[in-house]
Amino acid sequence: MPDCCPPPADADSSAAILALAKAYRVAALQLVAAAAPKQPLAFAPFRLTALHAIELYINAFLLERGLPAAALRRLQHNFAARAALASEHGLVLRRRTAAHLDFVASRHEYVAARYAPGSMPELSKLNRLTATLEEIARKVGIEVEKAARSPKAAPAAATVGEKPVPPQPPRAASSISRAPAVRYPPSEAIETRPKPSAA
Repeated sequence: MPDCCPPPADADSSAAILALAKAYRVAALQLVAAAAPKQPLAFAPFRLTALHAIELYINAFLLERGLPAAALRRLQHNFAARAALASEHGLVLRRRTAAHLDFVASRHEYVAARYAPGSMPELSKLNRLTATLEEIARKVGIEVEKAARSPKAAPAAATVGEKPVPPQPPRAASSISRAPAVRYPPSEAIETRPKPSAA
């Protein structure tokens, strides 16, 4: 992306991308419900919106796992590469779902749905596309929201020269209160000198 058009700051936030993915999912389900039956082009908006929602869900997962947004943008619309990367970082998808994402990538379905849905006779079945969307939405939502609720990780260890210095944990406050110091007057001071022995 050229420097004159930087991506918005929210593009690096897994929570913001997850919220956007949810909005596209809702729109996709509304589009498929409203599409006229037996008219293939009527389902093109659903296909494009559902695929974009899937892409956003996987992006949200990978951002939560620490991948930079710039690296995700370089993947463009390669669903197979995104799914493989998400699998490497812990997203477990059903075998059928992973195979479907490979199919979507091999058929360049995102581009076909966007520009020429009628030119390719073999695209995803509507129920298969919906099932993939729903599984990814459910699993990514659980993972990202769970990470948001968990405590933040400890800061990385500082380094001095070549030896890492781990961060010191904060000292726990003692539950036993210290008694205030007592200053005795000279007349009540405790005798510490040895007594002379009797002759």
